[in-house]
Amino acid sequence: MGRLVLQAAAGCRSGWAQRAPASMWARGYSTEQNDATSGLPPAQGPLVGVKVLDLGQVVAGNFCGALLAYFGADVIKGRNRKCVTINLNVPEGRELVKRLSANVDVLVENFRPGVMEGWGLGPAHLRPDLIYTRISGYGQTGPRAPDPGYASVCEAYGGFRHLNGYPDRPPVRPNISLGDTLAGLHGAFGAVMALLHRNKLRQQQQPGASAAVGGQVVDAAISESVFNMEPQVLKTELGLTDAELEGLRAKGAI
Repeated sequence: MGRLVLQAAAGCRSGWAQRAPASMWARGYSTEQNDATSGLPPAQGPLVGVKVLDLGQVVAGNFCGALLAYFGADVIKGRNRKCVTINLNVPEGRELVKRLSANVDVLVENFRPGVMEGWGLGPAHLRPDLIYTRISGYGQTGPRAPDPGYASVCEAYGGFRHLNGYPDRPPVRPNISLGDTLAGLHGAFGAVMALLHRNKLRQQQQPGASAAVGGQVVDAAISESVFNMEPQVLKTELGLTDAELEGLRAKGAI
């Protein structure tokens, strides 16, 4: 962990996968300029003009950044996004992240809580109006915050496995990273809500006031995202109903 490899892949909005020059966004870089020379159609959607630095890894963080890109955001990463390789284990790589983050609206990361702070890249180290979107297994605070978070475990912790499967067999895991994608979805939704809040604050400001307001930390946990989608878990814990494994059926659904 630490080497963030953001390489060209199917779906990248540009055809290059080089080490990003340190002045890339500092000199006003944008995907609109590159699209004009690449022959690709310009981005479209409600998030056009929003810039995102995606430091996500594996599934959850990547899915969050991809969702923002699907709706027009200008995202550095891969899969419908700009591609770059940054080594976060060296000072030069961390400095590049700082310079890029100074010119974006949203940062997405899903390292274990505390890792970004250890690199000097936590919310307190970056611009105050940044929407800092964090995805982890169990959230940024609490007794399990430092634990590694993988969907296979967090789905069980959030109650999904308790409800899924057959009565005579162990719980069944779907053949998709459901917990990761749910957390990515909650992270992207939180980032958009935070952007709307920041825009409203700026509209209410007096002329000449500083625009560096409205930054927020979006804290999306895999376990809580799963729990949020399963109200049946809460009903069972409160004794309002009995959890019965129904195999491929959804109890009470038409």
